[in-house]
Amino acid sequence: MNANYALRRARQYYPDRTAIAHEDIQLTYREFGERVEGTARRLAALGVRKGDRIAVLMANSPAYLNLYFSLPLLGALIVPLNTRWHANEVAFTLNDSGATWLIVDGRFAESAAQYLSQVPCLQGILYYGVGSCPAGMTDFRGLPEQPGVTFNEPHEDDLVGLFYTSGTTGGPKGAMLSHRNLYSNAIHALLPPSFIDPESRFLHVAPMFHLADAGVIIGLTISGSCHSFLPSFDPEGALRAIDRYQASIVVLVPTMINLVINHPSFGKFDLSSLRRVCYGASPMPLSLLKEAMGKLHCDFSQGYGMTETSPLLTVLLPEEHRLDEGYSPVHSAGRAVLGVELRVVDYMDRDVTVGEVGEIVARGANVMRGYWN
Repeated sequence: MNANYALRRARQYYPDRTAIAHEDIQLTYREFGERVEGTARRLAALGVRKGDRIAVLMANSPAYLNLYFSLPLLGALIVPLNTRWHANEVAFTLNDSGATWLIVDGRFAESAAQYLSQVPCLQGILYYGVGSCPAGMTDFRGLPEQPGVTFNEPHEDDLVGLFYTSGTTGGPKGAMLSHRNLYSNAIHALLPPSFIDPESRFLHVAPMFHLADAGVIIGLTISGSCHSFLPSFDPEGALRAIDRYQASIVVLVPTMINLVINHPSFGKFDLSSLRRVCYGASPMPLSLLKEAMGKLHCDFSQGYGMTETSPLLTVLLPEEHRLDEGYSPVHSAGRAVLGVELRVVDYMDRDVTVGEVGEIVARGANVMRGYWN
């Protein structure tokens, strides 16, 4: 199976369910699938072919979700760029990946022009935002669709994208994630006891360049769930969006949770639609978790993983969030998800004893192909 199958299945089984609910945009899976194919035909008209790397520097939006599905139809690789990077890191990643096109929205259009002179492999910059297209860029919205395009049906070991991560030293490194990697990660999240189903309404709060968010796209889509978007995080904006879109699932890091539940406007919004808050990426203080569980009145689960594993490795389930008898969920990141094996080893690759510090090693179909270059 591959990432293309997820949208194909959603169009077949949930054609009339809402795929996108964002501001004044309402699209069914039938309509979203048609838009994705149209986007792929526009990219083909530009000459985008299998194996090309296409970089994306955008805020969360339906357009970003579209690119996650339209690029694989051509066999092209998405290269999501961290919107918080310094310009030098963006230029490094564009050069390292060999990106042929950079796609930007209005938020990043002004800063993007500089990369044309810094990145020789770039053929141009595509504007995929609202309003008029800035000078020197190609307006992606106005491009003709190339007729007769044969869409790619990838092998599961073909790459979907290069996901750059800077967890160690040196410049960002491109984790090569395949269709097998991302599809396996989706299945790991969907195996019982899953919280994703056709009734789920997911709010993209975490940035879509990051696997904390992008890692759930396939699972949500294959299930016929609804996608809504917060372009960039701010606590009141998150509260308003949960209320407006009646979101049932959000992914938040502990700092975000703290800002949301302690915002002065917290009590002004209806958050009763929330069924699950997924958190991770940094330690969760027990006092904050108790406060959040008391205020949000929904299930909480913790996920642990990394870009290199597409990203999910372990989950601490809601029923394991017991706060009685001295038990603290912050002492554990849960158990390995089905399909993943974990060990904690010493420098001789020997299993350490319980309570001893070691290195986590993992294997599974979700583990990356390797680092680009």
